[in-house]
Amino acid sequence: EYFPLSNSIHVVEIDPDARMLKTDKIVPRIGDLSDSRFLEELSNGQWDLIIDDASHNWDHQISALASLFDSVRPGGIYIVEDIHTSFDKYRATYAGSPDPDSRGRSAQDRSDAMTVLSEIAYYVSGDGLYHPLLELSTNLSLVEGIAPNLDSITFIKGSAILVKSSSDDGYLS
Repeated sequence: EYFPLSNSIHVVEIDPDARMLKTDKIVPRIGDLSDSRFLEELSNGQWDLIIDDASHNWDHQISALASLFDSVRPGGIYIVEDIHTSFDKYRATYAGSPDPDSRGRSAQDRSDAMTVLSEIAYYVSGDGLYHPLLELSTNLSLVEGIAPNLDSITFIKGSAILVKSSSDDGYLS
């Protein structure tokens, strides 16, 4: 109903019962976004829109973005839902296993989904210019791989919307 002009809609679901969704337009794909081989398989496609409403674990959100963003067509949209798990009472549940650095801080303290998306926003907003927040980043290679290819990143309640540049070159110089 929401996408009447689409040729097909691929629905990725971990629950095998999702196969019941199959129609002439809906293609269910059963898999787990924490599985790097499954992410690689998905990244071989070309997508106009990806809505990540899967695992709320930060490492899964971040690895899905890292693996799948390149497969979004120019002008396409990538939405990360449930980034509220980066905040307050949700942090302990969705952080994954701790990986302390030399100061005893967990790497996840600096690598939650909201931090990564914020770093991407800093890069995009500053047109790739230096900002002190990026100096502290533990995700700089991911940020530098995605941000130059964005026209915009918008935050809404619980989600971030990334719009890929219409040209292959991106807008940043």
